Amino acid sequence: MSPFESAVQAPRPIFSENFSIGWINKVHSNRLAYHIVFWLFVFVFNVAYITFIEEDREVSLYNFALRIPFILACCYINLYWLMPRYYSTGRLLVYTPLVLCMILSLNALNLLLLESFVHTPICPSTFEADATFNGSNYIYKSFYLLSIVGLTSGIKLSKDHLAEVQKTDAIEKARLQTELSLLKSQINPHFFFNTLNNLYALTMKKSDLAPDMVLRLSDLMSYSLY
Repeated sequence: MSPFESAVQAPRPIFSENFSIGWINKVHSNRLAYHIVFWLFVFVFNVAYITFIEEDREVSLYNFALRIPFILACCYINLYWLMPRYYSTGRLLVYTPLVLCMILSLNALNLLLLESFVHTPICPSTFEADATFNGSNYIYKSFYLLSIVGLTSGIKLSKDHLAEVQKTDAIEKARLQTELSLLKSQINPHFFFNTLNNLYALTMKKSDLAPDMVLRLSDLMSYSLY
């Protein structure tokens, strides 16, 4: 490869378009695994926290095992129905009350279920205080549902934003590569052929104009490329 061909080589990007798109596809392909790990962490953390507060592991496991289906329902209804349908379309005045109604309704159903299990044989005897449908339990569990829905919404928005930024970067790099290729293709081969012939003639004559011509050709290349 000649020095002139080297000069017109496009700078190689650190992260190619294929790398960025491939990374995004890899994240989406492992979505199920990430969700499972996240909810396992939430389950273990909450059971450990309730055990620390209640000092009763059996109650903790029983309590959160009956609550986790309603937590999952709240989060996934919000993530895959309410957010795409209302939040992403800018209909926040509709989205906000719908989320609150969903949380309050599912929380009420959850407490009714918990209370119905109080007198079953498998229910721990100390579980009644956590399962009673009263104001303090309803407010506490509603606030928890609101917190976990907010957390999962923030994670989804952050992930979507990162994917969008990477996709935009990949498109921009591809556009710049195309523009550079177009500029390179616009350089007249005959002009370079004549210039190189003239430069060769000057070097054969050992003319002092040869170095100046090389610099001018280099400047022209830099201007054309950058």
